[in-house]
Amino acid sequence: EVPDSSWFTDRIGAGTISNETLVRGPNVGAPPDPSKWVLIREKTSGVHPGFTAIDARGETWFLQFDPVHSPEGATAAVAIASKIFWALGYNQVESFLTTFDPTKSSIDPKATIRRPNGKRTPFTQDDVNAVLENCARNSDGTYRVIAGRLLPGKILGPFVYAGTRPDDPNDIVPHEHRRELRALRV
Repeated sequence: EVPDSSWFTDRIGAGTISNETLVRGPNVGAPPDPSKWVLIREKTSGVHPGFTAIDARGETWFLQFDPVHSPEGATAAVAIASKIFWALGYNQVESFLTTFDPTKSSIDPKATIRRPNGKRTPFTQDDVNAVLENCARNSDGTYRVIAGRLLPGKILGPFVYAGTRPDDPNDIVPHEHRRELRALRV
């Protein structure tokens, strides 16, 4: 058996998962409140456009949009896959389908964006417009997004599939030898 860890929790091996639990997946908190978004930075990873934003309740979310050529494709894939992977045991971020209305958004005055030359400059409405040009837009002017909740704690950096993290003394098993990661190869 693969032991439970910060990466994995044995869910389907430990018992039956009800349909209701599977549909809920990792989502245990409230969804975002899209009545107001404050953009605090650009999306820094992944292939689909997006932003990091604060909702009307003050929670931080990672917003990912659908590309123009595939309305509902990317957001649906994340919503579905996160629940399947959660059921299989892989810990997932809470992700909710919601909307982004540009007329109900603002930019944090301290927000910056990393330019291609590596410099950080103020994040502007032109930057927002440039991202939204590449996103599938709804007929009412809003955008469908998948919103991933920011996890509590300090972000340690990206995941690596091989080796261990030199900054984590508890990370002693090379990642390529972890059973829960080897299972992803299937």
